[in-house]
Amino acid sequence: MRKKLFTILITMCCVLSLLTVEKSRGEIFEADFIPWSGYWWPSFTGGLVNGSDYQGSPSPLEKYDYAVHGIYKGPATGYGIHAYYKQDALSWEGMCFSWAAASILEKEPVYRGYYNGILFNVGDKKGLLTATYEGLLYNRYNIDTPLDFHNILEDFVAGRKIPIIMDLHTNNEVWNFPIFKYETDYIEDGNIRHYTTKIFYASDDVSPDYIGTAFSTAIYYYYFVINENGDIIESQWENISEYDHPLNASEPLGMLPKNPGLDYETLKKIVNTIDDPYENNNTREKAIKLNSGHYSLISIDSDYFQFDLKQGDILNIRALSEKKEELYFRTYTPQGILIKETFGGGEHFIHAEDAGMYILEVIPTQDSGDILYELFVQQTLLHQGIFLHHPGGSWADEIMLTSSDKNTGRVIFSLMDKEGVIHGGYETKISSYLEGLAYEDFNLLFSEGGYIRLDSDMPLKGSQTLTYGDYLMMGLNYISYDKAASEIYFPHIAVTGGWETYLSIVNIGSESEKIKQISYGQEGQILNSDTIDLAPGQMLETEARYNNLLMSGAASMSIAAESENKCLIGSIRFHNPSYASRGRAIIPLTSETGPELVIPHIASDSYWWTGIAVMNTGTKETLADFYAYDAAGNQIGEVQHMIKPKQNLVNFANDIFFDMIGSPASIRIISPNSQPLCGFLLYGSKGNQYQLAGVPIHPASVVSELCLSQIASDSVWWTGIGIVNTGNIPSDMLFSLFNKDGDLLSTQKHMLNPNQQFAVTIKDLFGADVSASGTHLKIKSALDQPVNGIYVIGSNDNLQLMGDVIQ
Repeated sequence: MRKKLFTILITMCCVLSLLTVEKSRGEIFEADFIPWSGYWWPSFTGGLVNGSDYQGSPSPLEKYDYAVHGIYKGPATGYGIHAYYKQDALSWEGMCFSWAAASILEKEPVYRGYYNGILFNVGDKKGLLTATYEGLLYNRYNIDTPLDFHNILEDFVAGRKIPIIMDLHTNNEVWNFPIFKYETDYIEDGNIRHYTTKIFYASDDVSPDYIGTAFSTAIYYYYFVINENGDIIESQWENISEYDHPLNASEPLGMLPKNPGLDYETLKKIVNTIDDPYENNNTREKAIKLNSGHYSLISIDSDYFQFDLKQGDILNIRALSEKKEELYFRTYTPQGILIKETFGGGEHFIHAEDAGMYILEVIPTQDSGDILYELFVQQTLLHQGIFLHHPGGSWADEIMLTSSDKNTGRVIFSLMDKEGVIHGGYETKISSYLEGLAYEDFNLLFSEGGYIRLDSDMPLKGSQTLTYGDYLMMGLNYISYDKAASEIYFPHIAVTGGWETYLSIVNIGSESEKIKQISYGQEGQILNSDTIDLAPGQMLETEARYNNLLMSGAASMSIAAESENKCLIGSIRFHNPSYASRGRAIIPLTSETGPELVIPHIASDSYWWTGIAVMNTGTKETLADFYAYDAAGNQIGEVQHMIKPKQNLVNFANDIFFDMIGSPASIRIISPNSQPLCGFLLYGSKGNQYQLAGVPIHPASVVSELCLSQIASDSVWWTGIGIVNTGNIPSDMLFSLFNKDGDLLSTQKHMLNPNQQFAVTIKDLFGADVSASGTHLKIKSALDQPVNGIYVIGSNDNLQLMGDVIQ
């Protein structure tokens, strides 16, 4: 390693023994072990910090920081930026001294390994050991004469049988290498012995991932003058060694790390980690159970995995290998019957005809070494659904799920990236209720964002809440795959006045789709169109301001699968023009269209505003009827608006009705000629506009029972609901509050007439003490009348808000 000598120095007197004239000629001496070769990590490139002369970023220190601290630019890297990276360093300056010490005192890493999910290559491990030995305890021996050089070799390599570090001082530069062997011979000329000594040392002129010892040699010439008593009375360098010979030697004793970000015990665990977390699964009896997820693995010997499937489950395994010609992948039934064999990778698709443990066998060819391979595992259960937005990074993603099935069943979370590739998975059980944070509780973390797919044994309802700090919040419901559509409409695009609009679409199907995108103007006329390809599971997300289709004043948009497969689920996200866009709303877009829409709650007063966007998705114009009702169900306003095909109507709720006194509590929209309508609401706070929530407008309900999967009612949060009886006769509405264990906490009953609204906070409905323990709410019409409802959750500091329909 080429680096200036470190300041830690333990000086020690070396008593030199005199050589006798009887020394035999042509002798070879060797240490009991050979140091390993390693890279010298030059200072002017800083590879330990930035990986520039290795494999790029993440560098060895960045990997350490991420595995230990969860961030790439952590304390070890922070120290290394100043200690190991100096752009103005001399070309020979580096860490050869630290490497040489590590090569003597540490066992050589020869296998790659995963630690906390991070792959550490051999070069990463050797680099970290080198950094650790930056702080070194050692004995220094000056080489002032050839006699010093000869005695040091004799003492350490020949006598103690251990290597010794020498600064070979090539061209007046500092070059430290571990010497592990030497050959010496001499020729007598009177009382002068002319020595030729050849040293063998481990080389650092190798790649960081080099395994073993690449050695180099150097030959030195010197003579001893012997007196009549056989004592050496003089020694001098001769020939070319007069100007080129070792300067000093160092005996490494131990390390005292200088880098405060490196913990030696943790580093040793990383260095000693070989293979992957499942390294002992080398027999069928030791097969490791895997769930849905992405697994980065290493094959050193045979690997076995098992999958617990029930009858009817579908399992898809996609295998990739860095050395395609050296790995076999075989799948077997629970009875041991071979299902499929692939070489070097490929897909294994299993439809479980029998319940039991299915086996994946990974077999390397002979003498393949360690081979990196990846498994992408996706298990499909009877029911599927999606949480459309997982922003990753520092966003907290809280998930709530409910099941009406009294039996306990499986739930599988799959974290998908925007390309539809699975990046993580988690399997658990649900009886009535399940909640948790995506990362902390379900081990779902992906910094690039994407979405979360769910598979379950029973139908689920649920919601997710996304928060970032004390200001940013948005949320939306769990969407079942049976809500997918062949065509999705975006009823309103907001890009003026500081508003931002983001459009997302996911292909939940199993085939690639040709997707037709069309943008529409204020009158519903087509402005632009194009066709794109969307792979299975792929998510397309664009910001309206930078979407070529929407740059010419588009008012709305549609996205359709040319195959007419019901494979699309989408969302639209708004950022309001407040400072730092603190108000955000995300609205799911599915197949929910119809000739009659119901808005269960309008918030319009000195604090709140409600905006409405309605789009005619049909092929004919419609003279739509808008009916306004007060909280008691009395009609207080009526107006007609002509809406052309693909045209939208966007306005504040109060401004839709002419000459109406007061504000409506709810609204019903009807297309007399049965044109399909869709739309959404935006609830916002006036003034600073910190709070914003979006809710889709659903068709008039045909169900008499609703479930709200998320309740937040305490000193920080409030939850409000708006319910409308959309039936034809009065009915009692039963409100039942449950805790996380599924225990009934309280039931309240309220009579609602047709079109009557009931808007209340959970705290006011059940009381503060009871509502604080509630996690989910069930609403049922005693006379089976259809019910529509929405919910809104907000912070008591008037900064955060989210909402959606009650499912």
